[in-house]
Amino acid sequence: MNNQLEFVLKKIAKLLDDQNITWAVGASIMLNYYGIVQGPRDIDILIDLKDINKLDNILSDLGEKQERFPNKIYKTRYFYEYIIDGIEIDVMAGLCICFGGKDYSFDFTKDSIGDFMEIDNIKIPLAKLNDWYSIYKLLPNREEKITLIKKYMENNY
Repeated sequence: MNNQLEFVLKKIAKLLDDQNITWAVGASIMLNYYGIVQGPRDIDILIDLKDINKLDNILSDLGEKQERFPNKIYKTRYFYEYIIDGIEIDVMAGLCICFGGKDYSFDFTKDSIGDFMEIDNIKIPLAKLNDWYSIYKLLPNREEKITLIKKYMENNY
């Protein structure tokens, strides 16, 4: 993980923890933590629905909120994008993916946290790996990540 990404992640983690917000990092940073992928370039945050307004206020103060365009695949209740110190941040609350004409919901709660990574004594909650395996199976063009996660889980669980 590059220094700028770590810097922004630590800044966000401290502010969210200070506000007692239930959150976790998923996608490439989580996969990087397990050694499944290298070089994450953005931060994907899952958040409890009850905390979305607090998080939006915090991240809007830190950076620039981006305009979000509708997407047929995602029916996520809140999907926000921000640019903070040059790093793209995607935030999802009430994650919902449409696949095969059916909606699959992933409501994030404290029980959705699978592990923690630590950067300079700041704890970063991580989403559960098996949840992201299920999420990636519903998204287009994620075959490589699905294969890598499956191999990791077979070797480590």
